[in-house]
Amino acid sequence: MKESELADKVVAFLKAKYKTEINQNKYEIVREVEWCRHKFDISLIDVESRKIKAIYELKARTDDSSVKMGKIEIMEILSIFDESIEAFLVIPNNKNKMGFDLIKVKKNKYTKAIDEFKRYTEVLALLTFIMLVLSEVKVIVLDSNLIILGGVIIVLLLAPRVQEISFLGLTIKRLERDLKQEQDR
Repeated sequence: MKESELADKVVAFLKAKYKTEINQNKYEIVREVEWCRHKFDISLIDVESRKIKAIYELKARTDDSSVKMGKIEIMEILSIFDESIEAFLVIPNNKNKMGFDLIKVKKNKYTKAIDEFKRYTEVLALLTFIMLVLSEVKVIVLDSNLIILGGVIIVLLLAPRVQEISFLGLTIKRLERDLKQEQDR
């Protein structure tokens, strides 16, 4: 099934589900909305407040990688909103009457970690720059032990906030199990 056919089915479903609200001009169904560099395939918008009530991400394929990527895209989108927005991944399913499945995706507590991580790296970059300037004006002397110690401190500060750490060919994945448990709830 093509994504456009899937979108038509979802829009028809939403028009039937929210028939009263749409007839009273409370809700509007909008296709392909772009917001903060993210594209929503289908959005349900409150006409009065112009706030998004629900988003629907469409995936024409049902393989595991497409579903996982769809969930990740939705979690990235949800991370830009402070308020509660319903989010659904829509995949085709010819076995049921609607012709598709709706998979509800909840806002993940780890999506805010990206912004936190950026702040930490900016602060650490600033501190490193200050240390280099102080070294150039001979206020402090940077020797190899101090540089290694600084690197260890940076790694220890960043390690709890990243999903994957690679060191000497060894890759440690963190939070993946937690992300999966959060999605299964």
